[in-house]
Amino acid sequence: MLHLVSETAKLELVLDITGSGSAIPYQFSNLLPATDYVVSAVGDGIPVTYYNNVTDIAQATKVTVQAGQDTANINFTFTATAKNVSGKITEGTPGVSGAPVFALETNTMALYSVLSDGTGNYTLKLPAGSYIVFTFKASNGKTFYYRSAGTTQLDTQAEVIPITTTNKTGINIDIAEPTCKIGGQVTYRSEGGNPVEGIMVFGEGPKGTAIGVTDQAGQYALTGLTCNDTYSVTIYPEAPYPPQTKSAAATASATLNFVINVGWVLSGTVAVQGTGTPIPGAWVYLLNSQGRIAGMPALTDGQGQFTLADIQTGVYTLVAEHSDYQTVEVPNLAIEYDMTGYAVAMTPGVSIAGVVKDDATNPLLLPGVLVIATAVGEDSRYAMTDNLGAYEVGGLVNAKTYFLVFVKPGYLKQVQSTTAPQAAFNVTLVAPAAKVSFSGTVQLQGGAGIQGAIVIIQSASKNYYDAATTGANGAFSFSDVIASNDYKLTVIPGNNRPVYVDPQTLDLSGPGPVSKTITIPVGNITGTVHLSDSATGKTVVVYLLDSATGDWIADVTATDAGNGNYTYNFTSVPGGKNYKVCAFSTGYNLGWYGGTSFAAATNVQSGASSINFTLTK
Repeated sequence: MLHLVSETAKLELVLDITGSGSAIPYQFSNLLPATDYVVSAVGDGIPVTYYNNVTDIAQATKVTVQAGQDTANINFTFTATAKNVSGKITEGTPGVSGAPVFALETNTMALYSVLSDGTGNYTLKLPAGSYIVFTFKASNGKTFYYRSAGTTQLDTQAEVIPITTTNKTGINIDIAEPTCKIGGQVTYRSEGGNPVEGIMVFGEGPKGTAIGVTDQAGQYALTGLTCNDTYSVTIYPEAPYPPQTKSAAATASATLNFVINVGWVLSGTVAVQGTGTPIPGAWVYLLNSQGRIAGMPALTDGQGQFTLADIQTGVYTLVAEHSDYQTVEVPNLAIEYDMTGYAVAMTPGVSIAGVVKDDATNPLLLPGVLVIATAVGEDSRYAMTDNLGAYEVGGLVNAKTYFLVFVKPGYLKQVQSTTAPQAAFNVTLVAPAAKVSFSGTVQLQGGAGIQGAIVIIQSASKNYYDAATTGANGAFSFSDVIASNDYKLTVIPGNNRPVYVDPQTLDLSGPGPVSKTITIPVGNITGTVHLSDSATGKTVVVYLLDSATGDWIADVTATDAGNGNYTYNFTSVPGGKNYKVCAFSTGYNLGWYGGTSFAAATNVQSGASSINFTLTK
């Protein structure tokens, strides 16, 4: 297919041509004069290519068309690079006709497809790349992925097929399903109770997934499961009931029943303090003793009513939130039976509102600015500016001081404080004059890259920070970094390696990109902790502390070496500073290397070995 477009001439044309490998003439007719025609070609196994043989439109050679003259020799030359990937779609033994077969390029996400022929055979013509090949089963919509060890229904197990210079054959996919199943019943309150219809049931195992829905009798069946594989089965009841998950091995007749509404029920209304006016759209939920949400939160309806179900006996904090009202928390709420008619009163809050613009000569109103309001003893509240740059943070306490943070990519973060309420708390965000890119590698001494390290850059003068995670070779990159010469660089290398802080200030003032190789020292500190009673099977934790500040650097669990000896190894300890080592095990006194306290302990440095000491009772 050939494509021609000109912005000046306001013209766009497409020409479909078919060839057999020899030269094919083409012609676009009746064109208007212009100097900015862009001509491109694309085809099977051929990426979009612009005249003059480039794949980046920014590098395309513009073509001029003059009135009364033909423009010739706008030619394209291609070398056939596409390769065939072929195989057969079967269901058991028979081939499956008309099955859709797809190839997904894992880097570009380009998708190619073809239908299998009458005998189940197919051929895909693909350019070089890395692909996963899959098909759908028409009867139930399940997806089956190619894997040389056997077809799988899990995309994470799909085999990546590299396409380079040779064709690939035998990429066969069998969509025959195993014969085992898991079935059961979903009921209210107790097994054998009232059945629940229309509950979605989802099962996931090591080789695939299955979905079912309960019928009028509350029955469900997950079929096509691999015999003896263990599946995680989850039901999704309607609110206010939370999902439930159980596991079972698939067999010819495996049964797994679920009961919903087995706990207590708390229901009631949320209304305005003093007036009793119902408040719709309030979130109501319970927090357990660990501060985590227990069960499924509820949203009040038009009459302000809510229901929380499946609550286990216990003591909770009831929380009610609404953007226009002050948050209510009811602590020490004991729930040990069904509670109905529970009334929650909320006090209308005040707001802080305003407009956010930039600092240009002709200021622009800024949409999409995140506004965070926080005060001592309160959870943060959030708002976003609209298309006119306006925002409003509601539900605030009258006469209370709030800190407001204004954040938008490409602008310096603003932090300001004010007392609620405010109707015109307007803010101007400053766009930095320059931005730079920063990249590099985090590596161990010797050059081995560290994957998964977190690289943090911070500028105090610009009130700006950012973070990136290293890839497989230790590489990281930052783009659009606000230019400044006072960046502090910190690396969290992971894998029990101490945090690394670059002693040098990082200059990212520009104008060009900056690259830096960060080498994490690999010196170790090793030794043995001996228990005075020579006990084995104990848990001994060894701590590495900064000798100057007492700050924690790292900790490791020592390895039981027998006879009361526990060996430890701190890896990648930065050099050039002093450390102190201590250890603890339940039933023993805290022990220090070379002394009886932090102050008296002996300093050690990176590379030290035989840092041995004893824990006594």
